[in-house]
Amino acid sequence: MRNSSRRSTGHVPHIWRREIGVSSPLFFERSFTSSEVKLHEIADDSLVTTRVLGRHVGSVPQLAIEPGSPHIFYSCGEDGFVKRFDLRTPSPTNLFSCISFSGSGLPVQLKCVVLDPRDLNCFAIGGFDQFVRLFDVRMYQWDASTHIDRPVTTYCPRHLLDSLDNHITGLAYSNKSELLVSYDCEQIYLFNKGMDIGPDPTTVSEEHLLNLVQPRSYSGHRNTLPVKPVCFLGPREEYIVSGSECSNIFIWRKKDSKLLRKMVGGPSSVQCVATYPNTLFFASGGHDRNVRIWAPIGEEPERDPEPRSVESSCMTCSIS
Repeated sequence: MRNSSRRSTGHVPHIWRREIGVSSPLFFERSFTSSEVKLHEIADDSLVTTRVLGRHVGSVPQLAIEPGSPHIFYSCGEDGFVKRFDLRTPSPTNLFSCISFSGSGLPVQLKCVVLDPRDLNCFAIGGFDQFVRLFDVRMYQWDASTHIDRPVTTYCPRHLLDSLDNHITGLAYSNKSELLVSYDCEQIYLFNKGMDIGPDPTTVSEEHLLNLVQPRSYSGHRNTLPVKPVCFLGPREEYIVSGSECSNIFIWRKKDSKLLRKMVGGPSSVQCVATYPNTLFFASGGHDRNVRIWAPIGEEPERDPEPRSVESSCMTCSIS
């Protein structure tokens, strides 16, 4: 087992989100307080080399790493741009700038980007408005000669269509292409295919909107932060997990929105959670510079265990 090593990244110590590539020596970093996307390469002797791969204007809240690929990932920034990175090429491609549907012509400050694991050509983005936008990378030219914002479709709960006060703080795809969306000062929503509005929500008829099947919702947590990741959890992704500003972690059952577990996640706000695929293991982090690893303990679980049926153990490690 490789010995642990410590390295300063130059970012402030709040834990928002970090991504690790599928090749174990690769450690990607972006920060809610930095405009840079960095790559840390860890050698067998634990020597770490760092290089800057690209920059946004403003912070870079999230990266989306292509599953199964050691080379390709996407970034989104507060400048409204989505960039595609390929480690085999010298520089990223600016795919497009996300423009508001309000008619102002201004870019939307982006906070999250996620790839659909069932179709890696498709990705969703969200930010400082109420609409999730779904894109297909095949619609864009690799020479970045066009930056036209052309979503394939959009998603939004019906009651938030005219909202100016709610924005998207977290997105997650399941292995069934279900799309999980977390809003600030609102709830978490689960969208399935067929719940989409269309490419431009400002041109959709009232009849179409009234006939749309509405998403399932999950509530009880507190979320007023600009970034608040939400995740699927469990062997069959049968649970939903999120942090909360009340210092708790919330776990809901996906199929009926029932709150199964509410547990203290630390001394202050739990800003992010990250799950390990197909298990009940997950990590949480916040302002206290600690990452906590959670796992169920106790007797042998039943065939379809629920997080509430067992106690949880937590291992804590400090981030410098």
